[in-house]
Amino acid sequence: MIKVTQQYPAFGSNYGPGWIGFLSRRKDFIAAGIDWFSRWDEISGIPVSHTFNVIDEDLTVEAFESGVSDGSLESYLADQDVALLMRRPRLLGIDTARAIIDEAERRLGEPYNNALIAAMGMSNSLLGRGLSWLTGGRTSRWLCHLADRPNHWICSRLVWFTLNRYPYSEYSGVMHQPPYLVKPIDLFEDSFLFEPGAVELVPFTHPLTNA
Repeated sequence: MIKVTQQYPAFGSNYGPGWIGFLSRRKDFIAAGIDWFSRWDEISGIPVSHTFNVIDEDLTVEAFESGVSDGSLESYLADQDVALLMRRPRLLGIDTARAIIDEAERRLGEPYNNALIAAMGMSNSLLGRGLSWLTGGRTSRWLCHLADRPNHWICSRLVWFTLNRYPYSEYSGVMHQPPYLVKPIDLFEDSFLFEPGAVELVPFTHPLTNA
């Protein structure tokens, strides 16, 4: 189980450059669909549906349906139907954070991979799970590999690539999976990649439930 603590945003303390952000939405239909597919893998019970790289105090790089572009943390904080979660990669220093950011920014303007999202949805449906069980996982791997495209992104694939460097590339867990199979919840739940615990950032007008 991942312990989540609600805190008010404090840049450089409970989030910062190189950190990885996650969203859990209540009403977004597309995100709810991803949550449904990810339900098999939920360990802590948090339906994480999106992930992104933190660049600066109010700046992110994310794979949206329109492609890879800048995003705003403030927009998530202002949305009452979004839980904004942060996790800090282990051994994150200035040089490592800079390398993660540089890789994320290098992908700005590149397209979204709708085919991979569709393939992941099919693979994680009841039928897809059944076929995967019968074939030892080969059906899902084949389908997602077929849909994978160089320099075409979904949110989790982009974050995986930004973290695919020493020391994280040496870790067990999600970094040993093919990136086209990785879902946001796989990253969020990984105990090798991140320091213990997660922070939910809430606006200053929001009472802290763990206070």
